[in-house]
Amino acid sequence: RIKHWLPEMSEQGVKHFAQLAESAEGLSRLEQVEKEGQALEAAMEAYISSPTQGEKGSRLETVTRTFRKRFAEQLKKAWREGYTQLHDTNAPQDSVIKLDLSEVIWPDDLPALPIDLGLVRHLNLSECDFSTEHADFLRHFPNLRVLDLSDNSLDRLPAAVAQMRSLRGINLSNNQIVLDDAAIAHLRDLTSLRAIYLSDNPLGQVPDISRMPDLLELDLDDTGISEWPAGLFEHDRDARFNLLLRGNPITTLPDVVMGGDEAFVIATARLDPSTLDAESRSLMDEYKRSVGID
Repeated sequence: RIKHWLPEMSEQGVKHFAQLAESAEGLSRLEQVEKEGQALEAAMEAYISSPTQGEKGSRLETVTRTFRKRFAEQLKKAWREGYTQLHDTNAPQDSVIKLDLSEVIWPDDLPALPIDLGLVRHLNLSECDFSTEHADFLRHFPNLRVLDLSDNSLDRLPAAVAQMRSLRGINLSNNQIVLDDAAIAHLRDLTSLRAIYLSDNPLGQVPDISRMPDLLELDLDDTGISEWPAGLFEHDRDARFNLLLRGNPITTLPDVVMGGDEAFVIATARLDPSTLDAESRSLMDEYKRSVGID
């Protein structure tokens, strides 16, 4: 019964889970696994066998169903790995459940998932022509820590990202994303973020990082912005903080105290000095000297 849904679970893990299932709480956990497994299996079977754009028996139909099957297998594998780690006492507890769909040939359509894959922590959807019309798919991954949507066709921040409160790293580089006020608010509220990659997007506005005390990396290269990130100095940014502003028409610098942490952030920011006005170029030299950078 356990092995049917979680075939990778160790023998010791199966024995422990079976013993646990003798209690009401343990039985409830097992029944949850079975219920989710049945729902996911039924949904994937329906997805694979649903009509395609190809005529019955055609090569297009065969190829489409093959791609759908491979995609579905990756989803089921991630689901199994998540519950195996959760319930197998012999499984490494520090391992992270990762789902990489960037290397899978994407099917003609995405499946409707009947459950959330809440145990997946890293999701890679880079370079797969993921667009705004696919964005609803992300709501099934509410507990992500790392999300990679780089090199795709997004034109806005997916709404589902706002619910990913555990997110520590997000890569949205090389899309066509424009930030509106709602998107800026959604990003600002992701207070656990440590890395944000937004390079090569026509952002239109700068992100607000005022509620991100642990942020260490902010990549805004080639985004067309002319201002520094909002909330940059709301928290102390130590020497590890890396701010990338290259390829942008930034002409001025923030006015901060010489020799302090804020001056260090400005002095170490990567930007194009040639875009700065004469006064700001001189000020940058002063900031650098004040923190010991020649």
